[in-house]
Amino acid sequence: MDILTDITARRAALAPDATAFHIVETGETLSYAALDRRSACAASLLAADGIDAGDRVAILCRNRVEFFELLFACAKLGAILVPLNWRMPASELDGLVEDCTPKLIVFGDEDRETAAALARTHSLASLDLETGYAGRRDALEPHAGRTAWPGEEPWYLIYTSGTTGRPKGVIQTYRMALVNAINIGQAIGLRPGDATLNFLPLFHTAGINLHTLPVLISGGKVHILPGFDPAATLALIDAGELDVFIGVPAVYRELTLHPDFETTELTRLRHWSCGGAPLPDVLVEAMARKGALVCNG
Repeated sequence: MDILTDITARRAALAPDATAFHIVETGETLSYAALDRRSACAASLLAADGIDAGDRVAILCRNRVEFFELLFACAKLGAILVPLNWRMPASELDGLVEDCTPKLIVFGDEDRETAAALARTHSLASLDLETGYAGRRDALEPHAGRTAWPGEEPWYLIYTSGTTGRPKGVIQTYRMALVNAINIGQAIGLRPGDATLNFLPLFHTAGINLHTLPVLISGGKVHILPGFDPAATLALIDAGELDVFIGVPAVYRELTLHPDFETTELTRLRHWSCGGAPLPDVLVEAMARKGALVCNG
């Protein structure tokens, strides 16, 4: 547990042509070889912008492949990714940025104004995922990176919601990511090549750790949506494209209320999980009537 091998490099070596990500909105797929190259080139981009080991990189965006490219890029450099809550205004994010002192803020189009305000207030360099990222990334050679990631080192920093005081930065180490993958894998019976759906917010542990990182570590496929879309989710399930799934009670409510729910073959998905709050009996029963037994964590 003291060392985690470079995940994307190892997966690219084992199965370079296997699909790592499927972008549901566009149909684009990304192989493990492409994910590793993009992540290594993103590491070169970060290094060119002055990011060294131990530096923090803040990111403010919805669910997208580039988030994970940068997560793995930080690991290759030894830097620390800090996902910020895009539901919070800049005035509320000020304290978090002051606490983690990032060198750079990366942002998507939806959060451009918030990122610009934070960059001005805290004198941060910024990187635009829409216009400045892909071109620069692809023009660079892949970074050599680190062959192994020490277990005790911080990999990413997730802030709590602050419901009982100021939000606190929770340190997520490489060892924690590996142990989580083992525990989740045992709990849901994860198999090599399994597919999941990434849509839960990436500023929360579930968006990263349930079940996306375990699936990527095991060499599976991650379908990705910017946010929850019940129609698209049910379509993937009915097509047999998902093997393991996790949502919160509100997600299950929206699935059961959608017009396509009754015609969707839920048993094509092997393991259903729920977390974040107790799952009401009425939702458990609605899913069970169609053969889907939801495990409430």
